[in-house]
Amino acid sequence: MSLLFCVAAMVNVQASPCGSSGMTVVKAFDGQEFVIYLFRKGSDVAFQLPGADLSFPNGQTGPKRFVIDGILFEALLVPSSDFLKSKDKLSDLEILKKHREWEVDYLSKGPGSLSKFVEIGPRERPAHSQQPSSTFYLWEMINPTDMKGARQYYLSTITEGEVIVLTAILADDSKDSIAMKAFQSFASSFQLVLKKEQCPEVKK
Repeated sequence: MSLLFCVAAMVNVQASPCGSSGMTVVKAFDGQEFVIYLFRKGSDVAFQLPGADLSFPNGQTGPKRFVIDGILFEALLVPSSDFLKSKDKLSDLEILKKHREWEVDYLSKGPGSLSKFVEIGPRERPAHSQQPSSTFYLWEMINPTDMKGARQYYLSTITEGEVIVLTAILADDSKDSIAMKAFQSFASSFQLVLKKEQCPEVKK
């Protein structure tokens, strides 16, 4: 995966006018990507994922799960207070690694076969067009007895005290390149929704 970014300063953000919960998906103007909007109490977020076919195995309520071109994705919103016990000031990357440790600990205690952690690494994106700089951290869980088999990727970033995670579940390594393109698109297009005209009901 190739994300070429550098660190830049944060900008002030305000609560979004779009909504406080749920998600929605619209097709990008070029028809090549889906634009996913995640609504929350703070500033909402949006990002693009490439693909031709999209479905919702559990509908659009409840868990934020969707299938794009045969890959199951899920978006998660995790308050940092769920896993940070210390009041020490941490960098965004340190927070994301604490989140990863918390997730890996939970996964390693479960019944699933994906018990081996593999770090892929962090990338930084500079501030631009009224958007703050962002840190993105990619890692995966695999089956240590089947290195080319099932795996789950996690790409995370943090904004306003909440970790935003895009996770992808793959049956084997044959769709790794598709997943990497999705994560590249997530990191390059990720943005806070700051104005009413950016909301999906206005864009349609």
